[in-house]
Amino acid sequence: MHSQQQAEGEMLGLYGRMVTLVLVLIILGFLGWRYFNGVEEVRSQSLALEHRRLITTLPMIRSQWLSSGRPHSIKLEWQEWHASEVNAVPASLQAQDGASVLMSTAGWPQLRNLDYLGCERLWLQLLGSNLTELNIIAAYQGNSQSCRYTALDGSALTYQQTTGEVVFWRAGEN
Repeated sequence: MHSQQQAEGEMLGLYGRMVTLVLVLIILGFLGWRYFNGVEEVRSQSLALEHRRLITTLPMIRSQWLSSGRPHSIKLEWQEWHASEVNAVPASLQAQDGASVLMSTAGWPQLRNLDYLGCERLWLQLLGSNLTELNIIAAYQGNSQSCRYTALDGSALTYQQTTGEVVFWRAGEN
């Protein structure tokens, strides 16, 4: 009888440990799920933050263009601060003309090349960040003469160079 009680006691102890282990795994699974959802949410905010930076930067550029007497191209004042980072820029985005940005007659930054490299270079000139590091893909849309920047999560930002319009779409929205 004593060995049977001892065996039942061991079984109850084992059962208790299994229930505890299952509860711990459920709690860890829930915390992991919340964590990875949070990481995805932060990643999807990347292009939204860049959108805010761009819509803040464009009026400053236009103001600098107006105060400079509306030239055909301008060198942005903040580009001098990033001169040491030029070596980190891909050779395809560097140009012989330095850091000057072409401007339209309405005062909006223009592309030098009407292709995805022109869009990448304009982004670098305006915001000083490399699209590759941000996991953003640039594309030129010839029919609307605009640049479309798409993040890995599907959110997109479009810059219309003739009007200076910036439109942002979150992933999953129309």
